[in-house]
Amino acid sequence: MLEAIASHDERVRWVEWCSVPDVSPQVSAYNDLLRQCATPWITFVDIDEFVVPLEDQSIHAWLATVPADVSTVHVNWRGFGSSGVVSPDYDLVTRTFERAAVLNWSNHCHFKSFARVAAAQEASVHNITVHRGRRTLSDFQDFETYIDGLSSRVVYDRIQINHYQCKTFPEFQERMRRGSAVRPVGNQHRSKDGSLERFMELDRNDQLDRSIRRFDAAVDECLKRIKDIVAQVTPKAGV
Repeated sequence: MLEAIASHDERVRWVEWCSVPDVSPQVSAYNDLLRQCATPWITFVDIDEFVVPLEDQSIHAWLATVPADVSTVHVNWRGFGSSGVVSPDYDLVTRTFERAAVLNWSNHCHFKSFARVAAAQEASVHNITVHRGRRTLSDFQDFETYIDGLSSRVVYDRIQINHYQCKTFPEFQERMRRGSAVRPVGNQHRSKDGSLERFMELDRNDQLDRSIRRFDAAVDECLKRIKDIVAQVTPKAGV
């Protein structure tokens, strides 16, 4: 599917990334892209993370509001739970899981970074360091990082990152079995906790958050285009 989409859309490119002993495949991939990136801004988000502008109509529109002296903006997670869904036979993640943890949940201290490429030095899983300019949260105010990738305060000012870490318990277990992409294949610390206890710890459904739903029409249009592309290259039954 990715090959088909990439052949029809120059914005999409996928690269098979080999795991090297003692090197994080995730971090090494990030830094490889950082060295060749030609866009003004860069960010790295996981497949279970969705960047959601809360007021602006696009991420580009939001980026246009970043003060000129700011080189990195670190956007906090908003953790979403299972919403009581138990079977993975649903349609879209963003329309199935609409209940999230309270705003001050400690896990929301995690952030992902938007960095000006011209100032960027190095990427880690959550953080991008820069050699000049201010580092801020989404309110464009300075902050302290007490562990790499965790902020001293949590802010949702005009933007947030929806983090669908749980989904359903079967999906959670499967993802944990795959292990951490931070560690290379074969590393003894690659395994992750897929227990029910860990799932319940993360399965927070305190508040309804449908902020991402204002992009439904745009998502539907994009999905139709992707499905049309895939249908063109998918062999029909009996052929």
